[in-house]
Order: sequence, then structure tokens, then C-alpha cells
Amino acid sequence: MARELVPDIVAIESDPLKHLRAEDGHARKAATRVALYWKKRRQYFGEGRWLRPMTQTEGTGALSAEDIAVLRSGYIVIVTLHSGLQVAMIDPSRLAGRDPAEARERCIFYLCTHEIKDRSTRHGLEVIFLLTPYGFASERHTEMIDVLYRAMPTKVRHLTILQSIQEGRKELLDFLAFRLEKTFEIFTPTPVTVVHVDSRQTVIGALERRGIHWRYLPKQLGGDYDYSMLSEWVQTRLAVENAMGAALPPRNEIPPSFRKPSFKHPPLKKSSSHMLFKPDLSPSSGHSITSIMWSTMDRKRRTNRKCRKRRYHNSLGGPQHNMIQDRDVARNMKEILSNALEATSNMSF
Repeated sequence: MARELVPDIVAIESDPLKHLRAEDGHARKAATRVALYWKKRRQYFGEGRWLRPMTQTEGTGALSAEDIAVLRSGYIVIVTLHSGLQVAMIDPSRLAGRDPAEARERCIFYLCTHEIKDRSTRHGLEVIFLLTPYGFASERHTEMIDVLYRAMPTKVRHLTILQSIQEGRKELLDFLAFRLEKTFEIFTPTPVTVVHVDSRQTVIGALERRGIHWRYLPKQLGGDYDYSMLSEWVQTRLAVENAMGAALPPRNEIPPSFRKPSFKHPPLKKSSSHMLFKPDLSPSSGHSITSIMWSTMDRKRRTNRKCRKRRYHNSLGGPQHNMIQDRDVARNMKEILSNALEATSNMSF
């Protein structure tokens, strides 16, 4: 349905090559992933927004004002390393106690649609989950796993849980880390590593073993990443979206170029050799398209039958029939002459 209504958006935002790489070259699985992408997109964005372009432009894009606020809060940030590896950092504490229903999943749709590079489609994302007691209670891990693993053009190669240490909350954080770890072990094949953030060196050592340099970590964990870089990324994305906005249909309507044209046949001229058949399709006539089609077929069938009979009768009186008659007359004349000669030879003069 989406391909028929908005083929431009389908071609741009669900590149089949990315889904094919995510499924290691299995065409049938890649087609299933693309279909699930649009099925889940319709589920989470609703009938009013799922066919809109995936942009941050409120009013014309797929994201609502609430989704844009969650996206710009830094709840999920994707960083590309120099090696081409991409790291997704999830920090629920950035939501400041808000509980946006399904906005997290819609932000995943946006980021995976525009920010996933070729290497991540083949080898997957490195995910770092910053585990704090703030903003974690409302997390819906099964919904996020369902969207990320089944519908997005990527996969998760490894999950690192950075468990903060806070006085008086150790048991709570241990339980949250255990629940998150077991959820991923049950529902996904992704390996999980839990790191207790007791010192900067512990975190740096655990991430460098995964090929992640410490400068890509947030400053609260001893890295150099500043969330002011997120504002620069937002400005860059808005510039790109504004440049491409003119090429994308803004509403859930069928583009004019894909509408079925109303073609009208030119009027036929009446010929003196035959009458023009004009069926009466008014409700009072009792005729239907099917009955008229069958009557036309019967009329053609009868015409063909008459033509065959005419050709058959013409063949009986044609040159071939005359040749047969001439042959019979010659044979009779030959018999008459032979009998006459035989009779004259027996005569005595």
C-alpha cells in the first residue's frame, strides 16, 4: 500500500539494499524486514502520519512535537567512530522524568532511517545503555527490541550496560541491570556485558576492548562527548530536510503523477455499411456491463459462423467444383466414344 501511495518515500526511507545487508544477503528475509518496517511504522505513527516523510518538521513530517522533544533531548544518540563503527548511547535520565508513550520507538525509527551507515547494516550497532535509577522504570524493552531487531535495517552486535554506583541504590541498580540483561538474553542473540561504573579506568578499559575510544563517551563518564554536539547535528539534519522537502509529498495523498488518468475515447463516426452499437446502461434499461459484453461476444460468434458458412458454400460453386464437374463429363464422353467405336468395328459392310 505504501509503495503505491508514496513510492518516493518508500524508495528513500526503506532502502532495500540496507535491509538486504542486514539479513546477510537473504532476499526473502530482507523483503519480510521491509514489510515489517512499514507495518510497525503504521502501528506506531498512526494513520495520520505513517506515510509522511520522516523529518523533524512539525506539521508536515512524521514526527510529532513530543517526538521531536524526545529526539532532541539526547535520549538516544548515534555516534560514528573513525573506524566506521557506530555507537548508539541510550540515557533514560535525559528525559527528565517524562514518560512519552511510544515516542522512544518513533525516535528509533527516525535515527535508524537516516543515521545508519553501510557498516552498521552489515555488522551491527554497538549499544551502550547508561543505567541510572532515573527514567528507567517506564522503559519498554520488549517493544524496543521488537522494533529494532525485526524492522530496522540494522542489528545489535553487542550491548554494554554501564551501571552507575549510587549510595543507597545499589540493590535497585543491580536488579535493573539483571532484568535488562536477562531480557536481551531471552529475546535476542546479542551478547551483553554489565560494567559497574566505579572508576573512569574501569569504563575506559571495558569500552576499549569493544573498540570504542574513551573520547566518544559523555563527559559524565569521563569522555569528551558534549551534548552541545547534538544541537549541531539537529541543525545539520534540518538543513538537509529543508533541501529535500520540495521533492517529497507533504501529505497522505496520492501524488498527481500516480493517479489514474481519466482517458476518454474519441467519438466514432457512423458508417453507412453498419450501424453503431450504443448500449443503454441506464438503470431503467436492465442492462449491465457483463450482459453487454456477453451479447457482444455472441454477436461476434454468430457473425463468424455466418462467414464460415458463406466461405463453404462459395467453395462448392468455385473453380474446384467446376473442375470436378468437367472431369466427370470428359469421363462420360470417353465411355460413349469407346462404345461407339466398338459398335462400328463389329459392323459388316
